[in-house]
Amino acid sequence: LELRIKAREHQVKLARGGYGPSISASANVTDAGQEIDVPNNVGWNFGGGIFLTWTLFDGLLARGQVQGAKANLQTAVADRDALRQTIRVQVESARLTIAGAEAVLEASLEAERSAKQRYELADGRYQAGVGSIIELGDAQLALTQAEAQRVRAEVALSAARAQLLLAVGTQP
Repeated sequence: LELRIKAREHQVKLARGGYGPSISASANVTDAGQEIDVPNNVGWNFGGGIFLTWTLFDGLLARGQVQGAKANLQTAVADRDALRQTIRVQVESARLTIAGAEAVLEASLEAERSAKQRYELADGRYQAGVGSIIELGDAQLALTQAEAQRVRAEVALSAARAQLLLAVGTQP
């Protein structure tokens, strides 16, 4: 987009050239004579000219071309600015998503530790004969669910990091 802006700036300068004069030149060389077959009977003719043209009124064509070029320049600048804003939003969104995913992961790790302690207590009570198999099964189910939640949180964190890499233009 930066290159497009530079090109549009040059187009504005080029369009402004319509206000001034234009210079052109021409040259020609011919050989002519009465008898072409006779070598000394042919003469070389040289011609040329330089022309300066300045249009006094072109129906406001130059003005319209300058305004059109300026509008194209403004569009290119707006496109660049919009892209910058979009990237900023994507980066900030990814950063916030990472922060949220890290918090969820931390909470799921704490829940997993708690479920593991509960399972160990339930297993100890069951082994000692004072706990029931239902209590042990519930503790095992809670531990499995806490482990699954931790895995989901790790996946969400990895996805958020990939989103950030994509937003800053790096391949994940």
